Amino acid sequence: MAQNRMSQSDYDRIRTNYLYLLENLQAKNITGHLFQYDVIDHDDLEEINLREENKGRKAGVEILLSKLRWCAGDSFNLFIKSLEENGYHEVVQTLKVSQ
Repeated sequence: MAQNRMSQSDYDRIRTNYLYLLENLQAKNITGHLFQYDVIDHDDLEEINLREENKGRKAGVEILLSKLRWCAGDSFNLFIKSLEENGYHEVVQTLKVSQ
């Protein structure tokens, strides 16, 4: 049976670093990769980018993190890959060492 959300352990890494992620990410920098990797769909892509455009950087990150919670499969590792490909190496290290 297919999982309909991110594994609890992966989500816990995001939750534990939530405020850090809000301060250190810009959603529009990684949404294209997440869309390409089929982590988010086109509607999600538009919603995240529109939220960031209208309400600011943090609002875009908030909705991105919220949507990631409901992404199944290898979504966390693809999120990490998207971060790496966009130069967020410090963020990746922080997430990888989190338990």
